[in-house]
Amino acid sequence: MPSFEEYFAGSMLANAPGWATIALMSYLYEIALIGEELIQIALLFSYGIGGIIGAYLVANKAYRDRFRVGIEVGLAAFIINMIFTAIVLTSIPTLHSLIGLVVGGAIGGVISARKLK
Repeated sequence: MPSFEEYFAGSMLANAPGWATIALMSYLYEIALIGEELIQIALLFSYGIGGIIGAYLVANKAYRDRFRVGIEVGLAAFIINMIFTAIVLTSIPTLHSLIGLVVGGAIGGVISARKLK
């Protein structure tokens, strides 16, 4: 099964697309090119893609229970996101990151399980 370091690395990797999207979308919102609805949709998809990538890479290290490993990576990524968001922005992360990371983690685990059968 994956080690703590592999879970941590996968969780950080899962958050990277979401954090990059936040930076880009906040700039585009500031200069009035996009609205709030587009930001919310982009965040959901970027966290989902990040969850898929991070969970897939960690689940490939597991020899069994890849779906569970994917869910664990998604939840760990949300916890890391919650901690960093509370420290940096002094606010609570939205539901977009929870849904995107956990569902993306589950999808990443399923893809890993199907690939290695």
